[in-house]
Amino acid sequence: MILPVTNSIVKPPVGSIVTPDYIGYDNLALLLMLNEGGGDKVFDLSGNGNTASRNGPIWQPGDTGPSLYFDGSDYITCAKAVNYRGSPNTVTIMAWINATDLQNRMTIVGCENEAGVIQFEVNTVVDLGGGLNAISAGVYVAQALQNWDGEIGWCLVGYTRSGTGAGTHGLWINAESQTLDTDAANNFSQGSNPTVVGRRAAASQGYQGGLGWVAIWNRALSPDEILELYWNPFRGIGERRGRAELIGYVAAAADIAVLRRRIEAA
Repeated sequence: MILPVTNSIVKPPVGSIVTPDYIGYDNLALLLMLNEGGGDKVFDLSGNGNTASRNGPIWQPGDTGPSLYFDGSDYITCAKAVNYRGSPNTVTIMAWINATDLQNRMTIVGCENEAGVIQFEVNTVVDLGGGLNAISAGVYVAQALQNWDGEIGWCLVGYTRSGTGAGTHGLWINAESQTLDTDAANNFSQGSNPTVVGRRAAASQGYQGGLGWVAIWNRALSPDEILELYWNPFRGIGERRGRAELIGYVAAAADIAVLRRRIEAA
């Protein structure tokens, strides 16, 4: 079962900052909120200065505010490689997407021409069953197949890894952990080439559809943190005023418990 979006929230405005109340604040490596709504720069709210450049995707309204639409050849290039602080095998990648191409492998996060760096993709190819993939040096290290029909609209997709070797991977759709069809021991490397959103190296396996935001942490978020991120992704992001003021609804512990029970009962 894939949980539907259960809340109605709006992105914080341009100029907002991330506060310590943001989920995984101390381990945030990249946060592209895509709330600019125009122009060629996409700003990194993580505090790591990894401003990205827009190469083709078009600004369009999304379900919570501005978003970018990719046509399969568009992409965003970060100024530098995401810094995993020496531990590229403890990682979380989360993205709010509305995929529209049902025929191809589509990269959400990749790297320009560097083997071993993590590649996270949505895969809707019929012969692979459709699903989510994490790849290292051309090898599927984690796959969750037969669970992606491409028709659920805007949704949260993600990948987590809690260490080296097999048995450390997690793939997620709308805060629900997916059964893994592939769980390999291959590890990732840090990489030095710029991180790319929307395509793999050599302009291949491009993403097609809407992208609302994308974030990377240098640790594996817990199931409850992912659930809270799904419920309210903008908690802890505030406008730059006299002090940071939180934007949006903050889910109470009781709300999180209700959602957790829904997942466990599915």
